Order: sequence, then C-alpha cells, then structure tokens
Amino acid sequence: MRQCAVADTVLQCCLRLMKFVSIALYQSAQSILTQFSGSLQQRALANFKATGVEVRLGVAVTKVTRDEITIKVKGEEGEEVVPYGICVWSTGNAARQLTQDLVKAFPKQGKYNNPERPVASKLAVDPYLRVIGARDIIALGDCSMMIGNRLPATAQVAGQQGAYVARMINRGYTMGVGGLDTAPPVKIDAAVENQVDTEDVRKLKRVDAAAISKQKKLSEMDIEAVVKNDSTYLKAPQGVNYYRKPFEFLSLGIMAYVGNDKALTQVEAFDTSLNVYGRFAFLLWRSVYITKQVSFRNRVLILFDWLKARVFGRDLSQF
Repeated sequence: MRQCAVADTVLQCCLRLMKFVSIALYQSAQSILTQFSGSLQQRALANFKATGVEVRLGVAVTKVTRDEITIKVKGEEGEEVVPYGICVWSTGNAARQLTQDLVKAFPKQGKYNNPERPVASKLAVDPYLRVIGARDIIALGDCSMMIGNRLPATAQVAGQQGAYVARMINRGYTMGVGGLDTAPPVKIDAAVENQVDTEDVRKLKRVDAAAISKQKKLSEMDIEAVVKNDSTYLKAPQGVNYYRKPFEFLSLGIMAYVGNDKALTQVEAFDTSLNVYGRFAFLLWRSVYITKQVSFRNRVLILFDWLKARVFGRDLSQF
C-alpha cells in the first residue's frame, strides 16, 4: 500500500483525519524486494521511510483477527498485538489441490517434494518442462519447478514457458515420459511410424565413448553424445527427430513501483546489471505496463485513468 496515495485521498476528504492514518509493513525476511540487488532494496526502504511507511523486518505474523494482528519478532520472546483498520495480506502461492494430487500420483515426484508440507508442493519438471515420471504431461508457471534451474515464480517466466511449449507442440513433437534420464521430445514422420519402435527411440541408451573415440572423424553430435552421455545425439533412425532446445529463461528485467512516483528497475545483460531508481524508473515502469496491455482499448482507458487521477485526484465516496 502506498502512503502517498492514502495521504492524497485523505487530504481530498478531510485534512483533520490525516493524523489518524498510519501504514506499517511487516516482512518476515530481513529485507524487502529480495529479488532486487542490495542497493535497490535499500533505496526502497529509504523511500518508504520518507513517505511515512513503518517497515518492520524479521517479523512473523502468527494470528489475524477482525481488528488485530499478532506478530512475533524473530529472536525475541513473546508476541505483540497490533490493532488495525485495514489488513492487506500477501504471502505467496499455495499449491492447488490438483497439483497436490498429481504430486502424490507420480512416485518420482516424492524425491523433490516434502510430504509434510503438501501446500508447498510443486510438479518437478525436466529441462523440456515435462513432468518427471509422467507421460505426455507438461507443467509450467507457479505449479512447477525445473530441476537443476530453479526459476522465479513470475509472469515473465510463465509467458516464456507458454511460448516455448506452444512452439514444440505446433511443430509436431510428442512429449513422452518426463525425466532427467529420458530422451527429449521426439517427432516421428508418419511415413516411417510403422517401421520404427516408437518406444525404443524414446529411451536413452549407454554411450560407448571408447568406440566413438576410435572413429576417424568425430561430428559435433558425437561429441555431445559423449559429453552429455545422451545416445539420442547419435545418428537417429530415418524420419525420427529429437527436440534439441531445452527451455532457457531470458530475463528481461524486473520492476517494482515503490510509491511517491518512484520505482525500481533492474535489467541484467550478459554479466552486467543495470540498476535504475527514481522517477525515470517510474516512467519505464509505466511504459512497460501500458505496452503489456492486451488491447488498444485497455491502453486508452488506463491512460485516461492516470490523467484523471493526476488532475482531479482519485475517486472516493463522500457522505
């Protein structure tokens, strides 16, 4: 919640009420916006302090009632009861019942999940986003976790995963059984489908590195087969093609609005990181927000809403 937004709205209504308004942010971690660099985290904390937001770190909320919350400071004895008027709660994602049921249904998923915490269950997927231990099932977004490359639970990741899966399916590849020791998705031409063992081409076989090294000429695929111990890199039967592009997330940067017409922007390119804070970052944030709208109508409505709020203030009920 933004202190500046509340202040502007209260000033519109009645100035004398402002002394009764306060905002506190309780965070269980020792910092806020932990996905950003340390310098940007400190900038955000300083901005909250400047706009009158009380930030308390290392605090766990243990109970919420109609008009009170109970908190416990990590490392301290006892609890503290705090009265409130409006409580905004944000604690991340819990697994849907379907996700929990699927994790239980496939035994190989047990290796990657804690049975004592079913609400934290996620479907473990291989580099091709196939559910490990399941046939022809893909999982993406918040319900999944890629083994060997944990990705943030953001819309940017899910969007890229959706586009990746769509390309793979549209090109005619079938998923097969997901796993770190199974063959990649495969496409078998209809003309040879009855001439090859479809199950055999989906299996990884032992790579005889010694025999390959004796060849007069080694191809790039031969080298890949030995390095990755993946027999599918060797010559495949006629009409059989493997999907050779595991999913790779391309971070386009992260942004966050922190109030007072200021924002954080962090863009990573190659081995460098570009950090931007302040009003320029706020303009970047708004420009991205507008361009990501799905229709021209939405863009126009949002622009008019921003303009109206800037000129006339926000709408509020007056009695």
